[in-house]
Amino acid sequence: MILRCLVSFFFIFSSLGAIDIHAILVIDRDADEIHRAMALNQIRWEQELKKISRFTQIQVNRSVHHDLSFLDTLAPLEVKPDDVILFYWCCHGFRPSSKDPKLNPWPNMLFEVDPQVTIDFDEVVRYLETKGARLLIAVAETCNHQIPFFLAPPTLEFYPKGKGEMTLLERYQRNCHTLFAQPRGIIKIASSHPGQYSYAKSGSVFTSCFLEILKNELYQGSSLTWESLLDKATSLVFQVNGHQDQEPYFDLRLLFP
Repeated sequence: MILRCLVSFFFIFSSLGAIDIHAILVIDRDADEIHRAMALNQIRWEQELKKISRFTQIQVNRSVHHDLSFLDTLAPLEVKPDDVILFYWCCHGFRPSSKDPKLNPWPNMLFEVDPQVTIDFDEVVRYLETKGARLLIAVAETCNHQIPFFLAPPTLEFYPKGKGEMTLLERYQRNCHTLFAQPRGIIKIASSHPGQYSYAKSGSVFTSCFLEILKNELYQGSSLTWESLLDKATSLVFQVNGHQDQEPYFDLRLLFP
């Protein structure tokens, strides 16, 4: 139904003149249990886009991606004011329990071949909006069910990779070096201040929050320090508990070369 409506739309507006459709198809062909459906989805989209290109004056610039490499194509994407961007994502998806459905009802997206990180669909769409196309069509064909945030892979902070920028692996390696190879001294941490309880919800709250912040910051953090990491973990503890009756306590005595 969606495909038929889009085809009709593009036929109607083909008289507008020199219009390009920049079709970005991101389809996880390796997705466990649903890979056959993914392959069929790709075939159907390609057929419809070819039909649009054949029977109208609209130029279709199509690119198909099966992993995170699609991010590298977004920064150099050049769009004219009358152009259309079609972004289609088809893969596994979910939403971490820490994501507020009122502020962001959109799913996180996950590749089978790269399960250690996810990308927020809304972040990608917001970036594509900055390209200035006349029309942006963004479709997330993916689950949007909730899982505990401490079981979810870290969400990659969305940075379209330009020339000379760090890869995800390079950023992870740099941040590991910053936290574990550079400082010298002692870090002492207690999950709560004296006189306070430490709570548990499907696991200890502080441990879950600390490890959640750690994995996210290792992949995407900049100017990373132990102080900033622990401050963020404390804020997440407050958020999960819904109160400040448990405040982590830490003592950092560090030296740097």
